[in-house]
Amino acid sequence: MRNYLPLALGLVLSPLAAAQAPAKPAARPAADTVDWALCLSGEGCHVCESSLTHEQADQALGALGLISDAPGHTVTVMRKNDGSWTWYYDTRRPARELDRYFGGPGRAKQGTCARVPGDHQPRDGQWAVANGKSTLKGCPAALAGQVQAMQLFRSGPVTFAKPFRAADALPGKEVAWLQSGPNQHVGTFAPAGKTGMRARYELTVESPERMAGKLQVIVPIPGQPTCEVAMPFTYRRTGN
Repeated sequence: MRNYLPLALGLVLSPLAAAQAPAKPAARPAADTVDWALCLSGEGCHVCESSLTHEQADQALGALGLISDAPGHTVTVMRKNDGSWTWYYDTRRPARELDRYFGGPGRAKQGTCARVPGDHQPRDGQWAVANGKSTLKGCPAALAGQVQAMQLFRSGPVTFAKPFRAADALPGKEVAWLQSGPNQHVGTFAPAGKTGMRARYELTVESPERMAGKLQVIVPIPGQPTCEVAMPFTYRRTGN
C-alpha cells in the first residue's frame, strides 16, 4: 500500500499554493523534537523523544499553537482513573517528576517509546483502500471534480511492524506521525511550512482487519478564502 498524496495534491493544488511556498524548507533545529509520554494513573509515565518537531506535533494534534509556541515540554497521553483516555501538553514537569506525579518511581526519559495498552496489531496481507466522498470549503469550483477523482491511496500487500506504526499503513517520509490514544494516530504533512499547503491525517485502527480515517488538506490562497478539503477513507484486509 503506497501513499500518493504528495504527487496527487501537488498536481491539483500546487498552483493555488505556489505563492505561499518558500524557496526551500527551513532548517530543522537539532533539539526541536517534542517529548512524548504514556501515563497510567497510579502506575507512572514512560517518557521518550518522539520523531516530530514541536510544529509538526502542533499541526497533527490540531493544538492551535499550544505546542509550537511553548517548545521544550511533553505531549502526554494519559489513561484516567475511569479508564478513559485523553492527552495534554505538560509544561511543568520533567520526565522524572511527571512519572512520580502519576504514581511511578521517578523514571528518566527512555530511549524507546512505550506501547499503548489496548492497541490492535493489524494483520499482514492484502489490504483494500476505499475513499469516501470529499467535502470542500472555500475552494474554487473547478477543484471539486478534480479532488473527487483523485486516487490518493492504492491497495496492495502490507507487512506491518510489530508493534504497529501508522507509517506502515500510510507510508511516506513526508508524513510525521504521533499516537494520541489507544488505536488513535494523527499525522501531518506540510512541505512548505505552516504558511503553505498542509495536510492532517486521523487514523483509527478499529480491529486487526480494519482501519478508518480522514485526511484534511488546507491550502491558503492569496486574496481568497482558505481552501479546505476533507477526505474520509477506510482500509480493509481482504486476504493473505
